Amino acid sequence: MKSETFEGFCRRFEHEEVCMEAFAKARWPNGFRCPRCGHGHAYPIQTRRLPLYECRNCSHQTSLVAGTVLEGSRVPLRKWFRAIFLYFQPGGISTVRLSRMLGITYKTAWLMGHKIRHAMSTKDSLRKLTGLIRITPGRYGRVYNPTAFRHPQEHPVLIGASLTANGQAKYVKIKQVMSEDILIRSAGYGGLMKFIKTHAKNEAGEIISDLNRPLGERSKLLSHLGKAAFNWLNGTFRGIGPKHLQLYLDQFCCYENSRTRRQEISNQGLAYCSEMKRITLRQLVARPALIPVTAEYDRVMRLERSNGRSGSRGRSAS
Repeated sequence: MKSETFEGFCRRFEHEEVCMEAFAKARWPNGFRCPRCGHGHAYPIQTRRLPLYECRNCSHQTSLVAGTVLEGSRVPLRKWFRAIFLYFQPGGISTVRLSRMLGITYKTAWLMGHKIRHAMSTKDSLRKLTGLIRITPGRYGRVYNPTAFRHPQEHPVLIGASLTANGQAKYVKIKQVMSEDILIRSAGYGGLMKFIKTHAKNEAGEIISDLNRPLGERSKLLSHLGKAAFNWLNGTFRGIGPKHLQLYLDQFCCYENSRTRRQEISNQGLAYCSEMKRITLRQLVARPALIPVTAEYDRVMRLERSNGRSGSRGRSAS
């Protein structure tokens, strides 16, 4: 089945009524269910921009988008649908380009994009790696110097995948490593243990780690996936900082994991955004940045700043 074009998708979801019907089907694939009592019948109330559903059993009213990623947004559904379609396509789209294509402000496009990525990331967290698992370390960002400590613009990651019998990746995860789990020039044993505990099923089969292997013995497949993700980040977005890097890595993995079923990608995007809970601008901004600064680097930088201030005072006095 051939993938749907963006133009065809826009024609199919040109009207708000069609979008409402499609989103309701994505949210309640087996029919309406009251979020309070679980009853299966409701009275539609059409007096607002988006319909309300009043439960026939408990009279609780719920909006079409309440409890979803779209909750609280004033952007028309047809523009949300187009953004979801574009973000779930291979290669994605930058915020600047999305704002131009949809005729919305950069801030609105940025928030919509991050909400969609949040849905991708949350959905990914619900699925664990199973069976034969291989994990290899990687690093996003170039090496700034040859010294023993790590620069804060070098972001270590672990690339893990469930493998088939012939060594192909069935499901991929690329995760940042917390600063306290980093050893000098590696992802760190603590980071590996957390990765396995968080992202692999307890009953998973054999787990192969490349953490202490030389470069020539590491998984070429996973290393290639890591490089592809990093090239995509730099090519599409001109690089990403540590604060939101994980969301973008999860977005790449969503593409990769959906590669064999592209014809279903628009339906998959609607399902993700209807199932996952909302996230606000304040919550996005408040996310902590996973900046990998080791104690050694912090000590050296403090010493350099101290020496710089001393030299500056000496020059001023002269």
